[in-house]
Amino acid sequence: MYAGLWRWLTVAVLDTYRFNVDSYEKLFNAGIIGEDDRVELLNGEIIVRSPTGFRHTNRVNMLNELLVVEAKGRYLVSPQNPFRLDEHSMLEPDLALVDRSVLRQTRHAEAHEILLAIEVADSSLSYDTGTKLQAYARAGIPEIWIVDLTNDQILVYREPDTVTASYQSTFAVTTGHSTSPLGFPDLLIPVDQIIS
Repeated sequence: MYAGLWRWLTVAVLDTYRFNVDSYEKLFNAGIIGEDDRVELLNGEIIVRSPTGFRHTNRVNMLNELLVVEAKGRYLVSPQNPFRLDEHSMLEPDLALVDRSVLRQTRHAEAHEILLAIEVADSSLSYDTGTKLQAYARAGIPEIWIVDLTNDQILVYREPDTVTASYQSTFAVTTGHSTSPLGFPDLLIPVDQIIS
């Protein structure tokens, strides 16, 4: 019995399929993955994300409201919408500031049109600061914010190095302080307003 199981597990591990964005989108078009399913494509793997809790949802809504009020025709606020990071990754950050030129496109936004991606993290903190952050850096996304609900801070990542898949400038913004997106320094976001 165990020999058969081991053989099956070995085959299962060796016979993996790496999705690209086109094949991933076909799963949606065929109804295999629904629009409400909490999944995203990262490095060719379909990642099932855990359901969001009440605090996570409220923080996303609060940030969305603040960013929309300040948009003033300068950027689009894209809440939990997919964008094409590269050939094998289509991510859905909790929020993204997107170049307004995407309104003229007949496709999802692409990496070069993302000005800032924001992830709100509690149970997903290790995923958001690990593999997902590396993918953002590799694609050259200029700035990532991770709203760390576990430690009541915003982790800011800037200056992506596409070769090492890392960010050269990283810092934490704690309660009592504010931060601004790199491209919009006049847009002050108080950490207390987001975290509390």
